Amino acid sequence: MKKHESRKLFYDKYLYKLEVRSSLATIFRNKNLVAARDVLDDLQNKLERNEPLVIKSYLRSETVLPKTLYEAQTIYSLLSQPVDYKLRIEKPVISIYSNDKDFLINFASKMQQESHFYEPEANVRNLLENNPNIIILKNQIPYEYRITLGNQKTYDFKDWLHNNPDKVKASSKLLQYLDSNRNVDGQILYARDDKIIQLLSLMNVTIRRIDKIVCEQNLDK
Repeated sequence: MKKHESRKLFYDKYLYKLEVRSSLATIFRNKNLVAARDVLDDLQNKLERNEPLVIKSYLRSETVLPKTLYEAQTIYSLLSQPVDYKLRIEKPVISIYSNDKDFLINFASKMQQESHFYEPEANVRNLLENNPNIIILKNQIPYEYRITLGNQKTYDFKDWLHNNPDKVKASSKLLQYLDSNRNVDGQILYARDDKIIQLLSLMNVTIRRIDKIVCEQNLDK
């Protein structure tokens, strides 16, 4: 298991994340364990009848190796435990988010393939537990807030963004989207301070989310 450092809460709730891999990852989508069990039982019956382990989805068929089936059965068993967690499936990666560290560590120990575990350092964890809207960076930047944009009704503020890099920082992708009047929902920009956020509101900028930026170097000060 490879360990990685994280500096934010996952989904504003979870401190830890585990990534495991499986070619059967999609059967666990939407945390539908009943449907996953049906697929695994069908494959197990085929294995016992010495039939090819074939799984069909839409117009495609996929042959599964017995060892893949066994590991997917282990994943199913682990996900069936009464633990609070969230799943995200991006085949072949299964991401499991939880505040139960022991659950995730035990999960990783059952996997034959290499897994990846993400957790914050102790000083970072203490801050995140009480402040979900915080992003911790290693190095200081001249902006206090990260803003996630929503759907815009007007793009009149794009010239202001171009002309005020000392007050806001917009990515080249965001500026390109604004110049072509494309949907910027979910795009990110950085604001210098509270006054800039108020100014953006006056310009009818739709803000979906505001995260406070904290420099890791300042945590112990």
